[in-house]
Amino acid sequence: MREMIRKHVKNQRGVTLIELLAVIVILGIIAAVAVPVVVNQISDAGKNTDEASIAIIADAVQRAAIKGDITTPTSETEPVQLSVLVDKGYLKEVPVPKEKGKTNFSATIDSNGKVTVTAN
Repeated sequence: MREMIRKHVKNQRGVTLIELLAVIVILGIIAAVAVPVVVNQISDAGKNTDEASIAIIADAVQRAAIKGDITTPTSETEPVQLSVLVDKGYLKEVPVPKEKGKTNFSATIDSNGKVTVTAN
């Protein structure tokens, strides 16, 4: 039995340096392809989240204006106070933009009732 084990151990070979380098190169290529894809997916997720938040804010502003809980601003550039929408129950909280470089949302409503929401 011992003799069989010794023969088996003698016949085993280790991994050569070239085989190890080949595996490292392959892993490097996979990483070079995969990392940019993951980064783009994260960026796209932030943009999609912001687009959804803009739609939700616009809907909340329209509902509040229809019910008379907010008044149409005197100027089309005067923003709607989003905190009022939270206080009146149209939003649970004021959303924060996920896109890099954006810090808050701003909503305006014109005299015709058209709502414009932007991430600033």
